[in-house]
Amino acid sequence: MVDRNNWDSDENHVPEAYEKNAPHFDDTLPEELPQFLEQIERMMEIDETPVGENKQVSSQISCTGNRQPVTYQEFRKEVIQNYPRAWESSRGSVQTLYRILKSYSDGTIKVSDQDNLFRLIRALNVQVQKLLVPPARLTHREAIQGLLSKLDPEFEEKIKEYLSNQWVEANASDPELESTFDEYCRAAKRVAKNFETRRDYSLYGFSN
Repeated sequence: MVDRNNWDSDENHVPEAYEKNAPHFDDTLPEELPQFLEQIERMMEIDETPVGENKQVSSQISCTGNRQPVTYQEFRKEVIQNYPRAWESSRGSVQTLYRILKSYSDGTIKVSDQDNLFRLIRALNVQVQKLLVPPARLTHREAIQGLLSKLDPEFEEKIKEYLSNQWVEANASDPELESTFDEYCRAAKRVAKNFETRRDYSLYGFSN
């Protein structure tokens, strides 16, 4: 198991391969692969070794099935190939995102349907936040379009109206800025909760 606290206890010390606080990967916990590689790269930073440098690292790490000297990039590539699902899961999946969206019919989630709204936002958020990490494979605009495509048109308009009012106040100095996916999710939840609290269709302009 990756132990970040233990490994980071001395930021100026590069542990030997078999020290207790050396980076360690347990193949029964493949979901920790990204943290393991992150720790190795941090160790190389402390050792002032650029991650892309063609330096043999076999004295510190061993590549599965290969005890010959290898560069870090060779080691990293082989490990990721051995655990592709763990690696893709950590980075998010565009295919999974599309699959989530396809599970909801277009334009059907109404402002009163908080259960489906919150369920959709939770499912999308897991993938979107990973896919937005540089190098991003998704834009905020694409994520927002995916979310809005599943909402009732009146609900969508009320979210945009809510955001527009908030946006003018918060970003008057730079009107060219665009809202993020997180901001749209928060706005959708707020509009839905306001509706639930007031239960007044006429106030929000919704038809019965």
